[in-house]
Amino acid sequence: MCAGALLVQEAGGVVTDLLGASLGYNRADPYVHGIVAGERAAHAALLAHSRTLPSGSRLDVRRAAARAEQED
Repeated sequence: MCAGALLVQEAGGVVTDLLGASLGYNRADPYVHGIVAGERAAHAALLAHSRTLPSGSRLDVRRAAARAEQED
């Protein structure tokens, strides 16, 4: 995951989790709330689209947000 993120970022792209947060490395829990990567405009469009997906889908932003809150 780290190497792929580095490649995208070095090419000028953006890599975040499904919630738009930067990826964290060397954590006790390696779980990531999905990965969104691409050039800036595509990345923004993908994040916006992910918020329109129905509840219960594999990329359910609400479920990812709930899990992120539990980790804090």
